[in-house]
Amino acid sequence: MAGSKILKPVAGVVILVGLYAAAGYIGVPAGVRWAVSNVLPDALGGRTASVGDVSFNPWSWTLEINDLAVKSANAPDNNLLSLKHLTADLSGSTLTEMAPIVEAVTVDGFAMHLTANEANNKEAENAVEKTTASDSTSSGLPAFSLANVRVTNSSLRLTNAQNGADVKITDIDFALPILSTLPSSAKASVNPKLSLKVDGTPINAEGVLKGETATMAVKIDKLNVAKILRAAPVTLPVLVEKATASCNLNVSFDMPQSGVSGIKVSGTASVADVDVRQPSKQPFVSVKSAAFDIKGVDVSAQKADITSVKIVQPSIKASIASQSKAEAKQAQASSQRASASSSGSWKWSVGSAQISNGSVQVTDTSLKPAATLSVTAINLDAKGFASDKGKTGTYTASANVAQGKLSSSGKLSILPLAVNATTNVKSLHFATFNPWIKPLAGAQLTKGTADVTGKVDLKSDKALSLKWSGDLAVTDLEAKDAKGKTLMTWTQATATGVDVKSIEPVHIALKNLTVKEPAKKATQTVSKAAGLFGAIAALTGHDNTARRAQKAAEVVSSDISISNVEYKNGKFVLTEKTKNALSAIVIEALNGVFGTDGSRK
Repeated sequence: MAGSKILKPVAGVVILVGLYAAAGYIGVPAGVRWAVSNVLPDALGGRTASVGDVSFNPWSWTLEINDLAVKSANAPDNNLLSLKHLTADLSGSTLTEMAPIVEAVTVDGFAMHLTANEANNKEAENAVEKTTASDSTSSGLPAFSLANVRVTNSSLRLTNAQNGADVKITDIDFALPILSTLPSSAKASVNPKLSLKVDGTPINAEGVLKGETATMAVKIDKLNVAKILRAAPVTLPVLVEKATASCNLNVSFDMPQSGVSGIKVSGTASVADVDVRQPSKQPFVSVKSAAFDIKGVDVSAQKADITSVKIVQPSIKASIASQSKAEAKQAQASSQRASASSSGSWKWSVGSAQISNGSVQVTDTSLKPAATLSVTAINLDAKGFASDKGKTGTYTASANVAQGKLSSSGKLSILPLAVNATTNVKSLHFATFNPWIKPLAGAQLTKGTADVTGKVDLKSDKALSLKWSGDLAVTDLEAKDAKGKTLMTWTQATATGVDVKSIEPVHIALKNLTVKEPAKKATQTVSKAAGLFGAIAALTGHDNTARRAQKAAEVVSSDISISNVEYKNGKFVLTEKTKNALSAIVIEALNGVFGTDGSRK
């Protein structure tokens, strides 16, 4: 009887062990084959997949897969990807952590051929949308741990027939000690290594493993990244005609006995001769060179510290057009999705950033004919910027615009956006902006330049707040109506002590306003014009503009005051179109200074 009592639990243990062994030796391989035949094809757009021998050792948790193949959708005789052999030593903590934890993985004979076509592009877009949607609530990288990764005898081919690009990356020999977002007890045993050929050009990097740290130096000289991007298996919104990349990087793999392992990168990187075109092959973005001095990039911590950035001769040529309501709504939705997906964005800092001899050219195609505004000779020197909230850096900037010169210097914060700076504008020509002024005001500024000096204070923490104080001068102004008749002229107008305290509501104070040799002519009824906006609109000679401006003046809360107004050698001609009004009023040689009470001094 006693023996039977002992045999029962022993038999139970034996049965459990036998069931576990059967589940491992038989169940796991069967499950893998079922996933390859049923789950993998659905995930890859209904493609046919097959696998050879599959085995699993339940005692060592070692999985082996042989002869995996996934057929291409449009070419069944060709493989999208294939794999000769894979061995993965899984950790038992995979079940407890509910995340893939691999102590070692070896891949041999992996090959993939990605082809850009309409069907593949659509699949890629759908995959990106699904990934973005699933990651919108994520705050960081997914949980996983990979140790002792080794890839040998592998290749990757990228083909884009539309762009005529075909890139072959062959002889891939890759070793990675560890890559993890979880604390892992896996012991690294492989030296880091990267060896491959890009269209026959070799790239080699080997490292050393010492204790809890492995290091590797990666040096690449003038890699043709433009060809690689053109061969990308998705249709890019732009065409990269030219671009080369170089780097001299130090990569370190930290593998502490306790805590999360990480990858850190430091060194230098650069791109040169960048030429990005619009789909129509019109110029879009070009950069002569861009160099980055990297203090440290921590992949696991999602943090990047950049010592310096130097960009030489960047150029942007873009077009803008009026958006329909549907397009505006779609753009807003895209912006909201991007904002949601950036909740787990990287933290960054930049010690110094320089832009030399840049240019921006914007063409407004909503106008008929289209109008172009160019900003040239853009130079920027910025220091001490970071993504940290409230972090403030300093900058100096200059540029040429509208035949004038603009300069600015001060303090700038990125999050939230805040600017405290001094700005100067010299000889800004109004005529440059006529394509935008004429449709709005029904008038054109044929002559006139502006000089502006002041200080700006902008904040966007909760609501946009803009303050500006300074002086401005307008010289040699001439305004004409749409038919070319002169509306008003003046030799010079200066405003000193200008204080823009807010823009919503409008709150502007002027200490002194002086107008030399003004001559003004209004050709419309102004008897009902009231307020600053209506008066200004009346001078344009455009009834619709006057009505719109007057309506705006009635809606927008404004507080505008001028302490002193001085006219010198002026001439004012007013033509009244109402039947019972005087046909003309002429005031010659109007001279004087008027105070805030309207009295002449």
